[in-house]
Amino acid sequence: MYNNYRLGDTFHFQNLDYYSYLKHFGYQYKLFPESFGGRLVKYIIDLGRIPETIGEDFDNLLLNMIQTYNKEIQPKNTELVIHCRVGDVIEESTHTVDEHLRLPLMADRSGITQTVYVKPLSYYEKMLHEHFVDIQNVRLVAGGVARSGPKSKEYINKLTAWFESKGLSVKSTMGGDPDEDFVYMCRAKNFICGGGGFTRLINLMREKL
Repeated sequence: MYNNYRLGDTFHFQNLDYYSYLKHFGYQYKLFPESFGGRLVKYIIDLGRIPETIGEDFDNLLLNMIQTYNKEIQPKNTELVIHCRVGDVIEESTHTVDEHLRLPLMADRSGITQTVYVKPLSYYEKMLHEHFVDIQNVRLVAGGVARSGPKSKEYINKLTAWFESKGLSVKSTMGGDPDEDFVYMCRAKNFICGGGGFTRLINLMREKL
């Protein structure tokens, strides 16, 4: 249902004119008109141009969507919410899942930014040690895992087992409503980001809430 939905991509308006933007992202509104991404694209369509203030405009529009979303979507203060970037970046990687868990490996899939999308266990160990206390449970949020393939699922399963070995209860949200997942992560008191632009967008919204 959400295979082609890309909220983070709607913010890729740099160096694009109005028509180029709609060529790349107009489908977000056509396929998902009521989604956050669809509503952002609709804003551009209604204006008929890309204003100089588009960055600030989109930030404010998305922030309002988060603030007015279902108030019941709220993690507990004792829950650690983690965004796991899996999917294509691990399915098409030449490295095994165990190698990704062991080392901070740069993405080797063509056509995407070269960065560490799939985080190793040492990253989570460091974050737990330095930033979080009184955590009772963990929720791993990985959009698209249900359709992403065996390596994504293996990564989530092994990450789950690692956190459980620390005495933490773990739940996973995989392939759910992407806007709901986004709001859940933005509203979390305790959050660990994954890799890529989507997780940076979450952090941006968290700073503004």
